[in-house]
Amino acid sequence: NTTDVAQIPSAAERKVLIFDRMYDRLTPTQQSNLTGLTGDNMYYYYDFTDQKTRVIALNDYEAPYVLDGSGIPIYSGTAENNGTTTERNTYYTKDQLDFLYAALLSTPDDHNVVIMNHQGLNELYADENPEGKGNLGRSLEALREILAAFKTKASGTANALAITGAAAYSVVYDFTSRTNGHIVVINGHYHEFLHKVEAGAGNIDVIQCISLYGVTGYLKFTDSVSQVSADMLSIDYDTNELYVLRYGQTVNKGSAGGGDGTGSDEFGFHFIDTPIQL
Repeated sequence: NTTDVAQIPSAAERKVLIFDRMYDRLTPTQQSNLTGLTGDNMYYYYDFTDQKTRVIALNDYEAPYVLDGSGIPIYSGTAENNGTTTERNTYYTKDQLDFLYAALLSTPDDHNVVIMNHQGLNELYADENPEGKGNLGRSLEALREILAAFKTKASGTANALAITGAAAYSVVYDFTSRTNGHIVVINGHYHEFLHKVEAGAGNIDVIQCISLYGVTGYLKFTDSVSQVSADMLSIDYDTNELYVLRYGQTVNKGSAGGGDGTGSDEFGFHFIDTPIQL
């Protein structure tokens, strides 16, 4: 309702309410290994040097905090705002994609890259505005291009479209000096467990990993296997192969969900059938 929409927190408030609480659980050494945290941003990378892996965590929710004439955020993260349809609060800023490019370019050549975000790489929301792309789609295509260029060791310019409160921008990239581009994307959002190849992003491997919390009939329960469901990733950095195992509550859509995977029930072990070659 209108009251709830008006209470949607700003980025600074979200950082205090959510991110800082998790950050405070880390050891001082772990905190010092997070690179990229400045101001209110919530994106960074973390190097697992012994495992030759760089994990880059992105933040899908960077739409500007713009208020309408009633003092309600126009990017409300909901389909209704005072009875009218509004955009979701999803967007990648230029600062974040500049950070991503620098993080990818500086990744040691013998390392694999794991990208983690919420909504994956195909959420263009083509029905949300006359130009054919919603907020996330207006910046997501630039993200997809940068990730694909890293994998293929290409150069070029990625362009993001403007939204209210944020101007259009470009990111110039050049990965031609690299000798490899081993990369995988891990996302949630879809409440299913599967592996697919994202054709619109240079055929990057994507793993959707999330339990069914919040889906009718599949809630988490205290003192049950659903409470501790987790995703476990293992990378063989000699062969650049990724193994994925989910423990606990999940649904496996397999080929029906546009990907592949295996599993026998909602409360057991589920795994991708074969190692993923990065």
